[in-house]
Amino acid sequence: GQRYIHHRKNGHSILLFVREYKKAFGQAAPFIYLGKANYIKHEGSKPISFVWELEKEMPASLVVRANKSVM
Repeated sequence: GQRYIHHRKNGHSILLFVREYKKAFGQAAPFIYLGKANYIKHEGSKPISFVWELEKEMPASLVVRANKSVM
């Protein structure tokens, strides 16, 4: 987890890929590239959950689908 928390200080980039479902039509669902992300905060340790901020806005076509999991 430390490499993600300190990624900017260490000169690394986080590239965020997401998918809505694990499977689609009986096969692994494709990932969608959302862009570069920066660490905001984390919770827990096993498992650890991260909050990221995208450097550019998420495409509008994905916002509606993503809102179903945003709390």
